[in-house]
Amino acid sequence: MAAKRHLLIGITGTPASGKSRFAKALSKAAGIEAVEINSVVASSRSLYTESAGGEKIARLKPLERRLRGLTAGKSVILVGHLAQEVNLQYGCIIIVRASIPVLARRLKGRGYRPSKVNENLTCEAVDCCGIKSQELSSNTFEVETDGEKREMIRAIISGSWRHGAGRLRRQKNKMLEFEAFIRKNRRMGL
Repeated sequence: MAAKRHLLIGITGTPASGKSRFAKALSKAAGIEAVEINSVVASSRSLYTESAGGEKIARLKPLERRLRGLTAGKSVILVGHLAQEVNLQYGCIIIVRASIPVLARRLKGRGYRPSKVNENLTCEAVDCCGIKSQELSSNTFEVETDGEKREMIRAIISGSWRHGAGRLRRQKNKMLEFEAFIRKNRRMGL
């Protein structure tokens, strides 16, 4: 009898890109538990420090150990913008994207300070999540549209992602999109 293969999927992306919504859809379709990294961090004071402004700053090494324990011996979807910051043996990492104007609107709607909006938009434009993800896994995918998300869910369920089938490539140059957004929205202080 063959040993059951366990799959660790990382879902990352800029805050407000739609990671949790996508993870819920993938979890339901694939029957794999989804774990929100921010919830794990918030669950234990030993996993974070607080900035002068009261923001939680994850302690990455203790978080990595906790996540290793939570994912040992089972298939899990780890969801959060820190997924690519912890050195785990991901089967694949999926980066959820959103357009720069959509991210700006969502971040403002969540009450982010203008400096945090700018910081997150810059991270999306320079591909912080993508660059770090590719360092951890050769199976790194990007999804932005609903069609790409459905295709990725089918690839996970069928296992075709393991063979490069359904590999999704970046459709847009986020830096060009970011530059256009800045020209249109100079009032953001960028």
